Amino acid sequence: MGMSRIARVFLLFVTVIVIGASGYKILGGEEWSFLDSIYMAVITLSTVGFDEVRELTPNAKIWTIILISFGIGIVFYAFSQATELILNINLLRRNKMEKRASKLKNHFIVCGYGRMGKVICEEL
Repeated sequence: MGMSRIARVFLLFVTVIVIGASGYKILGGEEWSFLDSIYMAVITLSTVGFDEVRELTPNAKIWTIILISFGIGIVFYAFSQATELILNINLLRRNKMEKRASKLKNHFIVCGYGRMGKVICEEL
């Protein structure tokens, strides 16, 4: 359950980076290497804000706007999935502990095993 979500989010990130880089490569022409295109896609999606690798054409600027819009959406989606995964893990642990505690019979829970707690435990 959890790993497939992580894998989906990771695959989504990689897909958007590859699509973004492909867009820059197509719009930039031969002067853009694929490494330049990937670099531009990553700094755009991460909203780092470094200067462009090459001068952007108007079409490449529109592509950047679209890429940023998708990137922000994907980051929010990834955070929501990670948060849900963490909450589910904590809920699972809590349910497991409650199940174990409900099976216990004829026992006492001593909070604070100091001098008084030690005396109480000896009396039990």
